[in-house]
Amino acid sequence: MLKDAWIDTIGDTRGVLASIVAESQHDPDLAAEFRKRLISPASALVAERIRRAQADGQVAADIDPHRVIELIYAQLYYRLLIAPGPHDEAYVDDVAELAMRGLRPARQNDRPATQDDTGTETER
Repeated sequence: MLKDAWIDTIGDTRGVLASIVAESQHDPDLAAEFRKRLISPASALVAERIRRAQADGQVAADIDPHRVIELIYAQLYYRLLIAPGPHDEAYVDDVAELAMRGLRPARQNDRPATQDDTGTETER
C-alpha cells in the first residue's frame, strides 16, 4: 500500500512535487492545501494500514502509527528533495522493508546477545 501510494503520488510529477514542497515553506496557504489534499489523506490510509498490521501482530502494538509514517516518509522525501536517485518500486520496497524490520515486535529469541563488563554474553 505504501509503495503504491508513493509511486502513484510521485509518478512523473517528481519535479512538481518537489517544487510544491519547496514553495510551501514560504506560502502558508499552499502548505495548508498541500496537507489537506495530499498529505492528510495519504497519511490516514497509511495509518490505517499500520493499525491493521499492529492488530495482526506484524508491527509492535506500542508504536504510534504517525511516527511510523514520519519515519518512512522522511526517507522518501529526503530522496525526493536532497539525494539524487530513483523513486522506483525497488527503492520504496527497500525503505518499507527496512522500517518493517525495526517495527516488528521483539521476541525473546530475537534479541541480540550483549556482553557484560566481564565479556560474558547475556540476553538483553
